[in-house]
Amino acid sequence: MYVGARTEEKAMRGIGEMIKMSPTLKPQSLQPLAMDLGNFQAVQRVAQHFVASEKRLDILVNNAGM
Repeated sequence: MYVGARTEEKAMRGIGEMIKMSPTLKPQSLQPLAMDLGNFQAVQRVAQHFVASEKRLDILVNNAGM
């Protein structure tokens, strides 16, 4: 599972919060995905990395402004 945020630091904070809230969640199953949606080139790089390393995307939760 990927946790996307504007920076890797913010993604890691989110992962930490998720682990606190759900102790049965396996930390190794969560990967940070840093992407600044205001930077099209950064979005392209992340998308290319994702497509190269994953076969499919089952669920996307877009949580802007939270």
